[in-house]
Amino acid sequence: YEKETLAAQAVLLRSSLVKAYAEEEMKNGVKELAADDGLYSYWSDARMRTRWGKQYEQSLDKCLDAVIETQGIYLTWNGEAIKGYYHGMSAGGTRNGKELSDGESYGYLKKADCPENLSASDYLTEYRVSIKQLGELTEAEQNTEGYVLSVCKNGIRISGEKLREELGLSSTNFTWKEEDGDYIFSIRGRGHGFGLDQYYANVLAQNGMTYREIVDYFFADTDYQR
Repeated sequence: YEKETLAAQAVLLRSSLVKAYAEEEMKNGVKELAADDGLYSYWSDARMRTRWGKQYEQSLDKCLDAVIETQGIYLTWNGEAIKGYYHGMSAGGTRNGKELSDGESYGYLKKADCPENLSASDYLTEYRVSIKQLGELTEAEQNTEGYVLSVCKNGIRISGEKLREELGLSSTNFTWKEEDGDYIFSIRGRGHGFGLDQYYANVLAQNGMTYREIVDYFFADTDYQR
C-alpha cells in the first residue's frame, strides 16, 4: 500500500481508539484500554514476523511513517470521535451508513464510487456448498449495490452477515445458483462495504491524492482534530 493510503488508515484506527477510550472512560472511569478488548488484530506481531519475515519489517517501517505523518490526528462528526469503518474492497461502491442498525449515528458514512474495483484480479470469488448441508435458501433481500441484507434459510429469515459468517464468504455481496445438488455462490469484493475501501483508497493514492483527500472521499461532514 502507498504511504498516503496507510496514513488514511492510521487516522481511522486512531479515531476508533479515541472513540473507544472515551466510551470506556465515561462508562467505567478507566484510564487505559485492555489489550484483549477486541481492538487488536488476530494476526499477532510474532505470527506476522514468522510468516512474512523481512517484508513484514519493511511494512512496519511504512506504517510507522504513516503514524508519524498523522501524529495525533483523528476524525470527529457532530463533535465526537467516529468509528473508523474500513473494508478490503467494495463491490464497486461503498455503502450508506443508514443501512447500519442505528443509521442516524453513522451519517458520516457515505456512498462513494469505486469503479476500478470491478477489474481487480480478486474482485470475484466463488464458493460451493452442498444444499443438503446448508439448507434451502430463498427470498434474498438486497440493497441497490447487491449487498444481501437478509435471506430465508429453511424458512427462517436471517441476516446476510450471519450467512456470510457461517460460510466464511469474503463479502455479503453475493448471489447463488443451484447445480448438481450444490449452491454455487458468486461473491463480489471483500468486507462489509462501509467506510474506507482499502483497495480503492490505494488507487486514489497512486493517482496523487493526499491522505486527507482520500478520507474525505469516503467520509462526509467530518472534522480533523488533534
